[in-house]
Amino acid sequence: MHITTLVKESQTVNRHNSLYRPHPSDVLKRRFKKNLDNAFIPDWVLHFLNERQDVNAKLAEQLAAFTNISPEAWLYYQKNMTTH
Repeated sequence: MHITTLVKESQTVNRHNSLYRPHPSDVLKRRFKKNLDNAFIPDWVLHFLNERQDVNAKLAEQLAAFTNISPEAWLYYQKNMTTH
């Protein structure tokens, strides 16, 4: 069975406000753990990974180029964390 037969359309998932909202750097750590362990990591990424910096438009563009995840997604992760 293929995944396309299981998923017909995307669904919106709402989290309860009391649930933990990860910092966007946690998303980067989780998705790219193997690659981050074995790669040269630019200083600005290390700064972000240590949660010293929130995602803004400029950083979202840099992260998109570094990860191939859209700038809009990075801004969404930041908004989700800060508004709840």
